[in-house]
Amino acid sequence: MVDYEHPSLGGCFGRNCIVSFGADLVNNEPTPRDCHGHGTLVSGLIAAQSNNDYGMLGAAPDAELGMYRITCTGQFTNDVWIDAIFRAHDDGATIISASSGNPGGWASSMLSEAAARLVAAGVIFVQGAGNDGATGAFTLLDPAPARGVITVGSVNNLVKPRLVAEAKYVVDGGESEPFIFWDADPMKNFTGKPMELYALRMEPNATHPTSCGALLEQVPDLSGKIVLSPLCLPAGAHLGILAAKGATQVLAYHLDKAKAPTYTIFNKPPKGIAALALIEAGVAATLLQASQAGKVVVTISPTQDSRARYFEVPEAKPGAVSSFSSWGPSFDLALKPSLMGVGGWLVSTAPKAKRPHGFTIDHGTSVSTPLVAAVVALVIEARGHVDPAAMQNLLVSHSNPQLYHNGKGFSDSLAPVGQQGGGLVRAYDAAYATTLFECEGAGLSFNDGEGSISTLEFSLHNTGNKEVEYRVSHVAALTALLFAENGTLATIPRGLETLPAAASLSFDHGNVASENATHVSFAVAPKHSQVVRVTAKPPEHLNTTRFPMWSGWVAVNGSDGSSLSLPYQGFSGSLRHHAVLRPDSAALLFNGTRVTNQTHFTLPAQDSAQPPDLCLAVETCLGSTLVHAHYVPVQPGSSHEPIGQVYGFPVSYMPSSLTSAPDLVQFTHFNLTGMMHSGKYAPEGSYKIVVRALRNFGSADKEDDWDTSQTPQFTIKYAT
Repeated sequence: MVDYEHPSLGGCFGRNCIVSFGADLVNNEPTPRDCHGHGTLVSGLIAAQSNNDYGMLGAAPDAELGMYRITCTGQFTNDVWIDAIFRAHDDGATIISASSGNPGGWASSMLSEAAARLVAAGVIFVQGAGNDGATGAFTLLDPAPARGVITVGSVNNLVKPRLVAEAKYVVDGGESEPFIFWDADPMKNFTGKPMELYALRMEPNATHPTSCGALLEQVPDLSGKIVLSPLCLPAGAHLGILAAKGATQVLAYHLDKAKAPTYTIFNKPPKGIAALALIEAGVAATLLQASQAGKVVVTISPTQDSRARYFEVPEAKPGAVSSFSSWGPSFDLALKPSLMGVGGWLVSTAPKAKRPHGFTIDHGTSVSTPLVAAVVALVIEARGHVDPAAMQNLLVSHSNPQLYHNGKGFSDSLAPVGQQGGGLVRAYDAAYATTLFECEGAGLSFNDGEGSISTLEFSLHNTGNKEVEYRVSHVAALTALLFAENGTLATIPRGLETLPAAASLSFDHGNVASENATHVSFAVAPKHSQVVRVTAKPPEHLNTTRFPMWSGWVAVNGSDGSSLSLPYQGFSGSLRHHAVLRPDSAALLFNGTRVTNQTHFTLPAQDSAQPPDLCLAVETCLGSTLVHAHYVPVQPGSSHEPIGQVYGFPVSYMPSSLTSAPDLVQFTHFNLTGMMHSGKYAPEGSYKIVVRALRNFGSADKEDDWDTSQTPQFTIKYAT
């Protein structure tokens, strides 16, 4: 889970160490050693010390960490995850940061309920939203939808940091000079041994990237040398020519000096080339010149063993919500995510066994989440004890909403609340705020057309020592049509249609109602509060079949310079009217291949431990709270009535199959052994499997609230 021996993480485990408690729940060991790298990354983002070559410092360097290893593969079961968070609580953790989760989307799922219980016990729970934003809305990981949990999305960094491997060269035995290189996959087998450089000299006018021109000399045997060559296209053919001359290690550069080198992947690497790296054109020119003046010796170690140089390049979309950051809302239509942290490429610690220099660069909501957890620690350090609900309100209301980026450029309008929650967290403002919001959840959620709530309220607390005059107003975000015209979820950003249409808000603070007005003002005495009621009227003339999300912020500006905002959201149309199954959602897979025709299958003998080659895949287009799957006989003379459910059914809280989560299969694919839910086996014969899934907000006793799909007919018998 964590390389606690890393110098920047204290070098030890236990009392008086940075990583002072935790456990390995995979191998049942008392120390949570890292096997993956993720835990070390998270630990550094929170608490790394600055005793390193890069000056990298965690956001809360005085924090005490407990780490719990739940997987080495990225996949885990619910029970071990729940064990970890409750152990953390029992061991004294007051803040829990969880980057991991399982596909889902409900506040009442197993993981969400577990997280909510810890929140109720006083633990501040910070959870990553997930990295499935491109799929569309409703892509939150469980327990991100949990009540009281601070759910964190990601915004891009202002720059893109780089850690690039460093090599060195020497001319005629002089001083060594460093340079950086980008290796090629899978040709990474540099030896770390000094080797003489042979520089290919090309015609001076060879500037076209697909043509290197003619060589100015006969090429000798290149065995035992590192070859400096332009990256001639087709690269495979050119490298093959060099390999035929004995070359095994190559430094390449772009003839177009404006083209930056980068990591390269060769699907069909040329035979004979063991190692290839790209270098900057300026470095190549220096090496070419040096090779003409004397003997150049180059030393390149494998990337993982090389010293790394830190530098930064521009970020094309600085401050934009990261394209991977999962969208809300939850399937309960709760306002999620709560807020954003920076998760678009940051430097942090890495296990030294994997990267001897001890650092890496990564991105994701698993990067932004520990940063927000560190912000929580800093706020507590500044303010003292803050309960979970107050902490969420404090952070969300002092976050900074971001402009929408549609993949091509920034809009003049703010991104929908379903993408960014309250906006980018602002630690200092939250730590020293004297005006506080209080509301249920991360903001105001007016639900959809069937369950709409027209009026909600929040409290505004003046905790300062002077009276403050407050001005309450409305700032709208873009309205997003969450479904495409064909009824499927809109992919983001390419498939998402946004509109400038905005809801109308009116405010009532007990004395004066500002019906249809844009703002209201009032004074609050020190140590007093004011309740404000907010009535929302959805935008008009929207296509409700596409489930528009309208959202924005209640903005509050005080005469003391305070500036806060409370996110709100609502939906036009009905989520219940959107199907969770397509007609072809129920599929039979044999050895991973979809079965389309009537097929005969021989299943393992009954009660055999042998896994079957046949499985049922349920490809939901939205998550469902309840899914049934029945064997239905179809042979002549049968009743054509269900005889029992497939073993493993009924399933509660089946996630959407549209998510790209690597562990989705365990929730949507079911081995077919012939066993039914009762423990009995379906008799040999011909069947179809009928799958029924309950729509969100549907009633189980209403047939219209169920979607149905069935597999092709198939025949089973059992091995003897």
